[in-house]
Formats: sequence, structure tokens, C-alpha cells
Amino acid sequence: MKIALLTIWHEKNYGAELQAYATIKVLQQLGHDVKMIDIRLSDMGKPSLGGRISLLVESISPNHRKFEYFWKSYIPTTQRYTSIEELQANPPEADIYIWLVVTRFGILILLKNFLNYFFWILEIIV
Repeated sequence: MKIALLTIWHEKNYGAELQAYATIKVLQQLGHDVKMIDIRLSDMGKPSLGGRISLLVESISPNHRKFEYFWKSYIPTTQRYTSIEELQANPPEADIYIWLVVTRFGILILLKNFLNYFFWILEIIV
């Protein structure tokens, strides 16, 4: 079964990265074809001048290279989306969409029929 996974990842946060990796690994071991929907919080807004300087300094740090290696090696992704509108206009092909909510509400699994509801939720929280 093709699964598209959406969660907060690519944020240089060990917990977020390990949650994404573990979820993908378990689903793959169950025989599924899993891809992370490649939409990032950093693409959602334009950083200030200070934010851009911080991103530049961060991009040359050894930690950044380690995260980049991890993402490329262990997190299979869809095409990159830079906005919710772009994702909504051209969603990845999948049988099931899983949205991992990192809160006390747990995991929400959305079937393909509920894709419009999925985008409605995203518009509310972003």
C-alpha cells in the first residue's frame, strides 16, 4: 500500500527526526511503500534579516551536515512543496495519508476520500 506521511520533520530536532524515521521504518517493515510529504515549516514564511543570517550560519555548521545526511539517507520523500496550496493542487499519489500530530491527540489516519478534510485541517493550524 502506498502511504504518504505528514509530520513535522526537517527541523533539526532529534525527537522529530527520530519519530519520522521510526514511523517510516515500521510501516516499511509491514510491507508498505512510504514517503514523507516534503513540506517544511521553514518554507511557510519569509524569515527576517536576522533569521536569514541565522540560517546562513546554521547551514555551515557540522550539525547541519549530519542532519542533511540523515534526511537524504533515511527519509524517503515526495516532491518538495513550498506551500499548502501547492500541496493541495498536486497531492502525492497514495492509498492512505497519515498525519502524525505531535500532541496529546495522537495519530490521525486519513483515507484518500478525506483528503479535502485533511487540507481544511492544515489551513486551520498553519
